[in-house]
Amino acid sequence: MASYLFVGARAFKIALIPGGDGMRPFLLLFPRWFTTGLFLTAVLPFVGGLISGASLFLSDSTSKPQRKRNWVLLGSLLCIVGALVGAILQGKDSYDLWAVSTGDGGYCYLSYMMKTSNALKFTISNDGEYPLYDVTLEITDLNRWDEIKSQHPEVFKQSESLLTNELADEMVDWQKQTKVDLVVGNIRPDESRWLWDAPIPKDELQRYFISIWARNGYFEQEVLLRKQDNGSFIAAFRLWRGSLREVNGKFKSQFLKEEVPDDFRHYYPTGIPWVRNIP
Repeated sequence: MASYLFVGARAFKIALIPGGDGMRPFLLLFPRWFTTGLFLTAVLPFVGGLISGASLFLSDSTSKPQRKRNWVLLGSLLCIVGALVGAILQGKDSYDLWAVSTGDGGYCYLSYMMKTSNALKFTISNDGEYPLYDVTLEITDLNRWDEIKSQHPEVFKQSESLLTNELADEMVDWQKQTKVDLVVGNIRPDESRWLWDAPIPKDELQRYFISIWARNGYFEQEVLLRKQDNGSFIAAFRLWRGSLREVNGKFKSQFLKEEVPDDFRHYYPTGIPWVRNIP
């Protein structure tokens, strides 16, 4: 519904918008930048100042001192309330702007979705209320890495300073065999998108370790894939916020999320075989 307010030769539209208390009119006379925060910060204290100033011109007769004090008190309260609430709202607006530009405390993670004839399909998801920016992933196949270590135990027992150039080159090649780097970019709030096709594992339990970089921090994720009796796979994962700085000999971590289906727990009644213990 709508009606019109005529001011001189111009007609302004009045929108009647349903609210919790019925139909409330909103005059569409103000620009979009005229926000509640601006009203409380500038207009309300200004009106309070006008009321306080106007009260000075009231008569000082004995019949009106109380009225004069009331007007002064009202104007002062409007100034105080407007300044306080307006500052709070402006602080919230500043925080929201910072959160939207950085991602705040949000995070993303990799999820196994389904098996096709030649690959396992994974998606990346952002469950937060703010976008995430500059997201990149490094996925490590822990099964393949353990296989390489078992095939070359003598190499991994040597200290780094004793490695020859040939062995160092070989270790770099092994790293390439076990790692996948993915550039994701930006992820909208509540977005999930197809990201990675993983090869079908040959082991009964496949393990992946994922390093996630974003503008708002560094995260780590562990994904376990268990092959079921019918040939399909079921996944469990956990996610934590990591730290690239060592504090008192340890890297601090903040646990964020874990998903372990009951069907997965059925295969490991004594405990999930996580690779890493989160401090």
